[in-house]
Amino acid sequence: MKNLNLIIALASFLILTITSCQDDDQMEPEDTFLGTDVPRFSVENDYNVGAFYKFSNWSLSYETSPVVGTYNGASTEQYPFHIKQANQAGIDFFLFDLRSARTGNAHTNDLAIVDRYDTALDAFPVDSIVSYAFNYNFGALGINNNNPVDKISDPENGILDPKEVFFQDDFLAIAGIAAANPNYYRLNDKPVVYINAAHNLAAINSPEVFDRMRQVVSDQFDGMELYIVGVQPQWQPPLRYDFRFVGAVDAVTHQTYMTLNKNNSYERILYFEKMIYGAWSYSQEALGRPEFDLEYIPTISPSINFKLTNAGSNNHVFEKDNNFFREICNSARGATGASKLVLVDSFNNWNLGSQIEESVESNVDDTPAYAATFLDILKQEFKVSN
Repeated sequence: MKNLNLIIALASFLILTITSCQDDDQMEPEDTFLGTDVPRFSVENDYNVGAFYKFSNWSLSYETSPVVGTYNGASTEQYPFHIKQANQAGIDFFLFDLRSARTGNAHTNDLAIVDRYDTALDAFPVDSIVSYAFNYNFGALGINNNNPVDKISDPENGILDPKEVFFQDDFLAIAGIAAANPNYYRLNDKPVVYINAAHNLAAINSPEVFDRMRQVVSDQFDGMELYIVGVQPQWQPPLRYDFRFVGAVDAVTHQTYMTLNKNNSYERILYFEKMIYGAWSYSQEALGRPEFDLEYIPTISPSINFKLTNAGSNNHVFEKDNNFFREICNSARGATGASKLVLVDSFNNWNLGSQIEESVESNVDDTPAYAATFLDILKQEFKVSN
């Protein structure tokens, strides 16, 4: 099996060879895959586009700010504007965080946020609806390698580990919301659910845990089938967690590849769009093999700046750049699967500077606002009709 880390290591070795060799016939970048341009992928059909919806810390010093003003989880005034902006960007659904019911008030608050958003959609015609889906967080269940979700499950004798019961209950709640709300996002009529940090959902037998959960959902909701996306850390081989995902989820994605330490990621930063295309396209090819039968979903970001929340961060700052974002979008188009699904991280995570939400100038260093530029680029890059 190919190893993505080996590919990256070889790329690093080639770069070091190129930069250190002093001979007249030294190897040049164009002699390696890093010297090859990423193929151009045209937009022949609309892509399905989702975007993380977040709430930020407005006490931080941002160079720009939302054109709608600041907002929080309890406010509703921003939603009509955000729905219009999402339509402008060709975004099909927002991805909202949902913590397990075991968190109590946190879970209740997450549901209240989505309920307020769903109410705001009532003012829009059907062809302008921006749907929503959940990014499920199972952290409160206490699952880890020493305490797997099915540690004491014995289904043949009617026994399920309490953690597995809670896991099923959380998915039944999600399925209930999807069944009752036509605004919940569906892919091929299957409600979409992302699982945050799914690689950490330890199980003795992951496929059987998911089969049992899917069965109770189907039994209670007229044969409902879910489309489940497992999220794993950036830059890791797509099949590193095959024992978690194969036979369990429908698709796999990585967290944004823009999370890079500036001190040890030289080649990934310098050749970013080529590196991500190589990684993403390999992920799609590897996961799509018949023995795995998984789809790969690229997660893209326009920019990122960890220094906004941590001044001492060693992570590289990717500034917003129109052409650079277009290159990232092109790489994503070349790595989507049959569902043509792409996720944007993010619509409005101002904490990390990864937002595409329309902005105005904040008079910090006189940085001009990018306004609606990245909304327009996103639609141009993923929709046939602009």
